[in-house]
Amino acid sequence: MFYKLTTTRINIIRVLHEKMDFKTNIQNI
Repeated sequence: MFYKLTTTRINIIRVLHEKMDFKTNIQNI
C-alpha cells in the first residue's frame, strides 16, 4: 500500500515536471 502511494506520487511529480518543461519550451520558442 505504502509503496503504491509513493509510486503514484513519483508519477505525479514526473508529469508536473514534464508540464513545466513544456511551458518553458513554449516560452523559449
